[in-house]
Amino acid sequence: SMGNQARELEERLETRRLMDRAKGMLMDQHSMSEVEAFKFIQKSAMDSRTTMKQVAEHVLSGAIVPG
Repeated sequence: SMGNQARELEERLETRRLMDRAKGMLMDQHSMSEVEAFKFIQKSAMDSRTTMKQVAEHVLSGAIVPG
């Protein structure tokens, strides 16, 4: 249905916004490149068996910090 498609699109946009903000924070505060920041989020998501969106939220809240 259209409602479902709209929700999926909104979810993707929200994930991209969070990812961009989390990557920016990692780049600013931990001197990472954009690629390194993305890989950190991706690896954290795989290691904790969660989504990259959730990892991005945790990065932004300070709950996840690169070692």
